[in-house]
Amino acid sequence: MLTNVKQLELLLTRQKDTELFHNAHLDYLVFDEAHTFTGANGAETACLIRRLRAFCGRTPSQTTCIATSATIADPHHGQQAAQDFAQRFFGIPTPTIQLVTEQYQADLWQTQRHWPPILKGDPATHLQYLLNAIEQEDGQSISNTYQQMLGNPKTLDTQDAPPQTWQEQLYQLLTANELLYQLTTALNHPRPLQELIQQLTQQTQRPLTEAEILIWLALGA
Repeated sequence: MLTNVKQLELLLTRQKDTELFHNAHLDYLVFDEAHTFTGANGAETACLIRRLRAFCGRTPSQTTCIATSATIADPHHGQQAAQDFAQRFFGIPTPTIQLVTEQYQADLWQTQRHWPPILKGDPATHLQYLLNAIEQEDGQSISNTYQQMLGNPKTLDTQDAPPQTWQEQLYQLLTANELLYQLTTALNHPRPLQELIQQLTQQTQRPLTEAEILIWLALGA
């Protein structure tokens, strides 16, 4: 059942609807954006959860409760804040709570990287073609643009490739690109674009345009 708190409250109070919950298999109970359930609204919803379980004849251990949130963690108390919230909100013992957190996976760059040559043709034109191809997920057009701007025989095989293969090939080409590596490193924190261009111009020892920077960022993204 996909519903909201107000509608669930209504279903549990109307006699003709309560039969929906009699001995129902309430195996899972999922709340999205759990951090929005605060104050009086959170307390009332917590009571509603207990009423729902009672209607279904389920104990806290018989229903797996799931709360999703990107902002419920407390930077000063770590995971304790999320555990305390789950214990109060769902009415379950703290030892039964499991926290699933995000894990950052760093890009794997090749050890032998190279600086790309000066782009052939107009970078602004290449950028426009590239953005259109990326938006349409057109591997052949991306491959053609890549070849035209670099004159590089190492292009993407998109003719008879199964799904995702050309993306994997593009990834392998980009992980050997020193300019993109330096871009990624420099953008660990927000930077003004002009400052970024100046820094990379010194590193490559050749002029770089804004369009060229955006081309590599678009391909990397």
